[in-house]
Amino acid sequence: MEFGKLQDIKNVDFTLPDDHLETEAFLSKLEPTPKPIIRVAAPVWGTPEWKGIWYPQKAKPSDFLYHYSRQFDSIELNVTHYQIPPVERVLKWKEMTPKGFLFCPKIYKGISHHKQLVECEELTAVFCDRVALFGDRLGVCFLQLPPHFSPQKAQILINYLENFPAETRLAIEFRHKDWFSYPNDETREAVREVFAIMRRYGFIALMTDVAGRRDVMHMRLTSDTMVLRLVGNALDRTDYERMEDWIEKVDKWIKSGLKEFDFWLHQPDNIKTAEMAVFLIDKLKEKGYTNINPPKEIKEEPKNDMPSLF
Repeated sequence: MEFGKLQDIKNVDFTLPDDHLETEAFLSKLEPTPKPIIRVAAPVWGTPEWKGIWYPQKAKPSDFLYHYSRQFDSIELNVTHYQIPPVERVLKWKEMTPKGFLFCPKIYKGISHHKQLVECEELTAVFCDRVALFGDRLGVCFLQLPPHFSPQKAQILINYLENFPAETRLAIEFRHKDWFSYPNDETREAVREVFAIMRRYGFIALMTDVAGRRDVMHMRLTSDTMVLRLVGNALDRTDYERMEDWIEKVDKWIKSGLKEFDFWLHQPDNIKTAEMAVFLIDKLKEKGYTNINPPKEIKEEPKNDMPSLF
C-alpha cells in the first residue's frame, strides 16, 4: 500500500487523535452487544514467502487461498478493484474457504476511478450481484475514493450512496485532504451532510492509520461496524505500540456499543503481515476477546533423505 507511505518515520507522531464529537453522540445511541466481532485480514493470499512458515512447504499457488483461509478469518480483496471476477472464479474462491470466512471486496475502479460514481448504477449492480455469489462468505465491500475526489463532489457521492444496493454492506475510504481539514464553511457543510447520510444508511467510514497521512484517521464513526486499514512499517517498534493503542480504542468503542471491528493489516511487502496479526490477536485475547485465533506456524517434520543403515 503506497498511500501515505514514508521512508523515514522517526519524526511521525503516531498518537491516536481524540474521537470526533459526532462519534460520542453516535455511540450514545447504541447498546453494548454480548458477542462483539473482531476480524483480522491481510490484503493478499498469494504470498509464496509464507511457504514453510504459514503455508505447507509444498503448497501450490493455486492452493494458497485454501491455506490462507485456515489462518485468517477474512481477506481484504483488492483484486476486485482491477476487474469484476467471472462467476466461476467467485464460486471457486467460495468453495475453497471454510464456513465463517469472509471476503471483503474492493469496488471496481471502473466505478470509483473511471466513472467517479457518475452514471454507473448498472455497473454497480453487476459488481454487487457478482460478489453476492459469495453468499455467507461476503463481508464488507469498500469504496476507495480517488485522491482528487474532494467534498466539492459531495452531492455525487450522496446520490451514489442513496442508490447503492441496500443488501450490500459498504465502507468508504476518503483520501482528499479537504474531507478532514475543512478549508471553508461550504466544505464543512458538505462533509457534515455526507457523514449524516452515511449514518442514516449505515455506511462505514473506513479509517487508515498510515505514517504519512495522519489526517485520514478521522475517528468519526457512522456505523456499528468499523473498518481500519492499519499500515505498518516492517514491524518497527511503533507498529507494536500502535496496535496496543488501537486495542484500547477498540475496547472502549465496543463497550460503548460498537458491534464489529475489522482490522485490515498491511506491511511494506506483506511478508510480515502474519507476524503482525499474531501479535495483535494475542493482545486482543489478553484483553478478553477470545473468539479469534491467530495464524499458527506450520510444523512440518524435516525429511531425512539419508539412506537407512538398517
